[in-house]
Formats: sequence, C-alpha cells, structure tokens
Amino acid sequence: MAMSDEKPSGGEVRKKVDEDWKKKAFQEKTAAAGEPVPETGPATETGKRGVGEPAKNQTAPPAGPPSKPFLNLLTSLGTQAAFQLGMEPNPYTGRAEIDIEGARFTIDTLDILKAKTAGNLVPDETRALEGLLHELQIAYVEAARAVQQAMLKRNPPPGGGQGPLSNR
Repeated sequence: MAMSDEKPSGGEVRKKVDEDWKKKAFQEKTAAAGEPVPETGPATETGKRGVGEPAKNQTAPPAGPPSKPFLNLLTSLGTQAAFQLGMEPNPYTGRAEIDIEGARFTIDTLDILKAKTAGNLVPDETRALEGLLHELQIAYVEAARAVQQAMLKRNPPPGGGQGPLSNR
C-alpha cells in the first residue's frame, strides 16, 4: 500500500502512510545477515513499535562498566572548562586566563549532554557527568564574580562606587 490522501469529514487532508515496508525490509536484511528475525522491529516515524524494537516500558536501564569514550569526552570537556575558568594555567603562557563566555558554552554543552543522555547512561557515567557539571557550575559562579569585581576595579561606577552594588 502506498501513500494516499484521505479527507475526513472536517475537510482537512491527511496522509496515510504504509509502514509495513519497513518491517519487511528489516526482516529481509536480518535474514540475509544470517541472524534470527526478532518478533519486533525498528521504530517507525509514527512512533509505533516494529520489528526489532522493544516496548519503551520494557527497557531496563543500561548496566555494565562506564564507556571509555564517554568518560574521555567528559574529561576533554571538563579540562577545556577548567582552562576557560582559569582553574589551570594556559600551557602556552603559563598564566591562568578566564574566558567566561567560552566556559559558559562548555558548561551548557555538558548540560545538554546530560539532558540528551538521560536514561541511557550507566550509574557511574551519570555520577561522573553530574559531578563534573556541579563542580564546573560552582567554579563558573566564582569566576564570574571575580571577573565582575575586576571590571569594577578598572572602571568604577560614577559616584565613587556608592551604590547598591558597591558592597558586593
């Protein structure tokens, strides 16, 4: 069955798509590879379960040791953020330098990674990601305050710093 147009009583046009071809293609591919054909299959665009895909409520959380590539990614992003927050000296200049916008971007990237991998990480990976994110967020707040204070010292506000923010 191919795609066809149907008009419900409301007059709007709905496309009816035959998803069965995906199931057949998956079965043929699996059989050609010499693997047993599972009872379920790949997900369809409509979100229905097909051949090879378990029901969403039947999946168990991942188990096993943490993935080395994932931990390496966390280490790389954490190191980058540490340099950006001035926690480590720049290897070229030997001085700690703060790139507050770069640090914010890196921390936001880790936060997106946490959201996108929720439920797909083993407990050790989750703890590593959450711990790193927490440490970097605290360091970011401290670095942002230091940057703000340095800017106020270089460019004091009019009136000699007598204002509601002068004590901060």
